[in-house]
Amino acid sequence: DEMFLNTSCCICLDDFETGDFVWQLQCCHNFHSHCVYKWLREKRNRCPLCSQ
Repeated sequence: DEMFLNTSCCICLDDFETGDFVWQLQCCHNFHSHCVYKWLREKRNRCPLCSQ
């Protein structure tokens, strides 16, 4: 089985570039580390895409 890996951050909508720090949550969605850290800390402790 192949995992679906997003190629852009759904929080800021920018594509991932070489050298970016990317976090992958347990649900396998990827985000820029600074974007998802702020989201998880300020919004809620769930994935912005699937709410897991």
